[in-house]
Amino acid sequence: MDLREVNILNHHRHPWELSRRDSCLRILKKNDIDTQYADIGSGDLFFSKSLRQITNQPVYAVDHHYHETVSDIEGVILIRDTNDLPKSRDFLLLMDILEHAEDDRSFLLSLKDKLNDAGRMLITVPAFQFLYSPHDKFLNHYRRYNYNQIAVLLSNDFEIEAAFYFYTTLFFIRFIERVLSTFRKMDSSFRVSNWRYSESCIITVIIKRILDLDFMVNRCLSKILIKLPGLSLCIICKKKSV
Repeated sequence: MDLREVNILNHHRHPWELSRRDSCLRILKKNDIDTQYADIGSGDLFFSKSLRQITNQPVYAVDHHYHETVSDIEGVILIRDTNDLPKSRDFLLLMDILEHAEDDRSFLLSLKDKLNDAGRMLITVPAFQFLYSPHDKFLNHYRRYNYNQIAVLLSNDFEIEAAFYFYTTLFFIRFIERVLSTFRKMDSSFRVSNWRYSESCIITVIIKRILDLDFMVNRCLSKILIKLPGLSLCIICKKKSV
């Protein structure tokens, strides 16, 4: 979770956050157990801690919001700047972080040297600029992306291995909200951290399962070159050989 959204009085996780974590972990579980991960823009460490399930190596969590005196936790090494990240990482995770970079091309180039020669990245970003909302503005998002923009952005330094939109169900909900907002003022107070139900609550469970299925279907369809629109975009890419 983005640290701007953390609510210390509410420890419930939104189904979107739970589904994105589990869906991305299923992709990463195919990697070797000794894969070296770095979670860039790790926020409240929700995903960084989960990575410990699939690797024997320490996970690096990078976020400039961390206090200088912050301490590491078991299996997770906290650092404030990507410049301090050791080189030759196997896998970098950019989970809804690229949209926060004013110069996204330079930011990606700075990460390239942190990967080994066969290094990969898994990137998720919010999709479609016409869905840009007050919530994006609150989170300091510079933009939302489509596939063509990402392809051009990565083309010089990375080779895309897989790319697909996900959460088509949420896309149509957000689209309707944006259309309605042109006619009347909409409530923009939505926050992931405001979710009121526990992970075991039937409401959370049902919504998460719908989103899990949505993610899986979109990933499978992308393999036969069918890309349905979605609220987010997922890209897996490999560092290009010199």
